[in-house]
Amino acid sequence: MNLLLINPYFEGRVYTPSIGLLVLATAVRREMGIPVRVLEPSLQGYSFQQVVDIAKDYTHIGVSCYTESRFSSVDLALAIKRTGRDKVVIFGGPHVTSLGGSFLKEYPVVDLMIRSDGEKALLGILRGSEFLSLPGLVYRGPDGRIIENPIVRDKKVNCLDVDYDFIEDVIANWKDFEVPGRLLRKRHLPIMASMGCPFQCRFCAAPELGGGLWRGTEPSALVDHMEKLVRERGIGYFRFYDPLFTANEKKIQELCNLIIERKLSVNFRVDIRVGTRKDTLELLKKAGCGVVGFGVETGSDKLLKIAGKGVSRRQVLETIQVCKDLGFWIIGFFIYFFPNEDEYDRRQTMDLFKYFDVLNIQFFKIYPGTSYYREFVAERVMQESFWFDRSIPSDTYFCKETFSHAAFSMNEGMRKIAMSYDLINVKSFGNSFKRNGWKALMTLVYSMAHYVMLRSNTLFNFKNFLARRGALKPLKWLLAFARVNPW
Repeated sequence: MNLLLINPYFEGRVYTPSIGLLVLATAVRREMGIPVRVLEPSLQGYSFQQVVDIAKDYTHIGVSCYTESRFSSVDLALAIKRTGRDKVVIFGGPHVTSLGGSFLKEYPVVDLMIRSDGEKALLGILRGSEFLSLPGLVYRGPDGRIIENPIVRDKKVNCLDVDYDFIEDVIANWKDFEVPGRLLRKRHLPIMASMGCPFQCRFCAAPELGGGLWRGTEPSALVDHMEKLVRERGIGYFRFYDPLFTANEKKIQELCNLIIERKLSVNFRVDIRVGTRKDTLELLKKAGCGVVGFGVETGSDKLLKIAGKGVSRRQVLETIQVCKDLGFWIIGFFIYFFPNEDEYDRRQTMDLFKYFDVLNIQFFKIYPGTSYYREFVAERVMQESFWFDRSIPSDTYFCKETFSHAAFSMNEGMRKIAMSYDLINVKSFGNSFKRNGWKALMTLVYSMAHYVMLRSNTLFNFKNFLARRGALKPLKWLLAFARVNPW
């Protein structure tokens, strides 16, 4: 018996390995001592066929399924099954956690599914335990009926129990490229210390995936772990991938005080929430946190209310000002093309861009398990079969091609997002220079030329013509080298 765990992204960009898969791999090897391997195809450079060939040597295959990777996950399972029908294919991850038994019913190639926390269920499967006793397991009964065991979430989380040796080739030179240049010279490591989010943003599936709970590691255990990684791996910078690092500000203050008391010399980045208290931010800064990111999503009070963010534009500006006063490098996460969004709302959003050192602008997507999805189902705009329809792109953008009542086509929307990036690249050349040095000059030149091109339908169509024929590949390689987003 052995186990292969796969994060099946084969196209697009993946910036960090799946810490969830590392937690599972570490638990299985520790508890059972069987051979375990973790594959990150996009980061390790494996092709679809290479992953299938590797899977031939494994009895149990675990696949992490996200909405964006749902079709490639199923295609991979089908290809693996063709190499040996005795293989056990197990799916987990956000997409199947939200859909539950309907996913297993739709895809007979999947033998078992695990919803939410996966360690106990996965260990039980490998040990041959009775399926009925395994929390979160979804399986077929003797009569073929789909059975969904209740989800049980442990109050204590073990996000820190990770053996990075599983992906040593990925993390050896891994970097968080959104930080200033002075931090890029340090050795980086992705890490998680908590799970879940207690807030109810309507576009996010986290409330359902985590049961509305925030579960965090004890501060003393986290500092012990950080000290160990600094000592053994020479880590100088941690990128925390917690959904909301500062959900419990009392624990965060305790953590910062411990880092300061132990004189742990390290830098780190966390995601905060608009409205995080100033005294908490002051302690984070003193403890070595130099970078904070937070989801603004929109600058429109109207949309902030509709989207369930629970904050106002005024609070956004106040949090920005506090972070700037304290000297943080700040990263803003935004969403374009919400349902009910108009041009004034977008201008309100764009007006906030100038305050941030780095921007991450996303095209609004619909995910299963979100409040927006339930609203669309109630309005008969969507139904569950949507997620199994191969004519619908994996990326479920709120665009005219997929939703007839959307305001923009995919092409129009991406064009507007690209123009926003170009404008901010030109206006924030100083920040880009701090982060990328002389390469920032390439960003500046590219962004100015690209913005002019985007404003012209003729030039824009010509660029797409060249892209379809592969003529722009050398340019993309050059831009990737310079860390320019090649829209």
